[in-house]
Amino acid sequence: MENAKIQATLSPINSDRDYQIFHCSSKPYTTKHEIINLKPHNQDGDYHKLHVLKEPRQQQAIYGENSTGMAFRLNYKNEKEFNSTSWIVEEAKKKDPLVVLYFPWADDTIQYSNVSLTYDARRSSTKAVKFTVALANETSSTRHSEESEGDKINPAEPSSHSPDSEIRRQEFLDRVAEDIKSSSAMVVDVSAEFEGHNKAYFIATAAVASSPVDEKSRALFFFSHQPASSSEKPVQAYLVAESKNPQVSWMDFNKAIREDPKSYFNAQLNLKEWNETDSQIVVNGTVEQSSQRRRFVKHSPMAKLCESQMNEGNYGLPACRNVSIEANYRDRLEFTVHYENLTSDLKNWTYKAYQIARYMGYNYMGENIFVSHNLSDKVAFEGNLNPSLRAINVTIKSPIGDAEFIDVPLNPYVVPLLPVHPTMNSLERLSPVLFSDQLYPYCVVGKSAANTFDNKTYPIQLGKCWHVMMKYAPKYMPWESSVNIDPSVDVVVMTRDNSSSSQKDLKIVTGDDVVDLTPSGGSTKMGLEVKVNERPLEISSSNSSTVTSGCKYSSWQLAPFH
Repeated sequence: MENAKIQATLSPINSDRDYQIFHCSSKPYTTKHEIINLKPHNQDGDYHKLHVLKEPRQQQAIYGENSTGMAFRLNYKNEKEFNSTSWIVEEAKKKDPLVVLYFPWADDTIQYSNVSLTYDARRSSTKAVKFTVALANETSSTRHSEESEGDKINPAEPSSHSPDSEIRRQEFLDRVAEDIKSSSAMVVDVSAEFEGHNKAYFIATAAVASSPVDEKSRALFFFSHQPASSSEKPVQAYLVAESKNPQVSWMDFNKAIREDPKSYFNAQLNLKEWNETDSQIVVNGTVEQSSQRRRFVKHSPMAKLCESQMNEGNYGLPACRNVSIEANYRDRLEFTVHYENLTSDLKNWTYKAYQIARYMGYNYMGENIFVSHNLSDKVAFEGNLNPSLRAINVTIKSPIGDAEFIDVPLNPYVVPLLPVHPTMNSLERLSPVLFSDQLYPYCVVGKSAANTFDNKTYPIQLGKCWHVMMKYAPKYMPWESSVNIDPSVDVVVMTRDNSSSSQKDLKIVTGDDVVDLTPSGGSTKMGLEVKVNERPLEISSSNSSTVTSGCKYSSWQLAPFH
């Protein structure tokens, strides 16, 4: 466990012995048990097992023997009906998603069941498995790849296909951040090597890059599987996904409601199997905001409250923050999927997914299998949310027919996730629903009012004196030495009224470093003058500025604020 890498090797203590990995069972019974009797219930004279069926339904399957060389035997006995697709869907409809997450084994009835997973030594040819997890990250101003575009069909196809490859990780860091200004890139490389008569492995490498100042972001994913048995084919998959999201305002409602938060995305997936024609799937799409959604937000009660607060010079209070975020949600999605040389298995899985969607939405859907349009090896999707984002219309056009889902109501947990937002990630959007609170709380000081991290708002007049807006000082244990404490983690933010305008001066003190932000009155491009330890710092709307701290421990970035 070193250098951002974790490695572990697992092997059975006795390679000739079976080991039970997992067991879960329930045995309903009735008995008459004396409270002072310390014997187990199943030794009572009135102990009777309860069975719905004379013989429980049972299944047995072997997993992993051909793919990894390690065989696991699954035994399943139950008096319920077997878990068909319709049964799974109906059970999902009955339960709240959080209930399923917190109580996955909860059941309406008590019935006999027995589930066990056992390592099968006789069938296993692999005697040990080595797991490796490696992490790497990198920041750069702008990176240009030295490879020519003709050298690679897919940027996610690496030159090294071996497990735990440093070459592959560096390639992914370089490619994922290519042509993205002031990018932050991260790569995760996971591999599992099965050591036996025939070596087998799984490899999964993922990299992402984004920037606070660039509209572009990118993700790469590589997967490879070399099976232990020749009866299975080696498989490799390469995925590249790119998106372009505009830099929108989330602190000025007047700007947010006028901006066009249209986004573009595309993805390419290549699948390779041994002695098979390569399959390819290409996705191109756009996400935009409809005029109906814009009018809905503009005339909402929250927007009216925000307008009155902005008239008083307070742009960042909760009403304005919330309605500015709402103004940037996109409610219209269009994308097409082009495919080439798809295997029969992939087509069947796709149709099974459509069958589930049709089963769940049968009250809202219609089909037209006699339509004629020029769609060859292509499927087109269109989704339109209603202005309140509580229901959706979906249209699917394919070579074999069309399907349409009208006014499908959305689960409360889906509502924050489905409409795309250019600046907020999924967890930030879902947090208010899951935890009834913000994921990242804000502290705001306006012209005449302040709002605290715990969402308290009160009137305020600062004047020309510095006021502490925020102070962060982590709690240290008594036995910690002050020599080892990083002084840059102690942060103080102070503010006061600017002497020549209605705006505010801001001072950030972190360790021995001081950052001053002062309104420039239009004398600079950003309308802001920044000094770090009394030295002027040039800032731009298209690049972030990296500042190395005066202490030896840290550096940080300054990016434009919208």
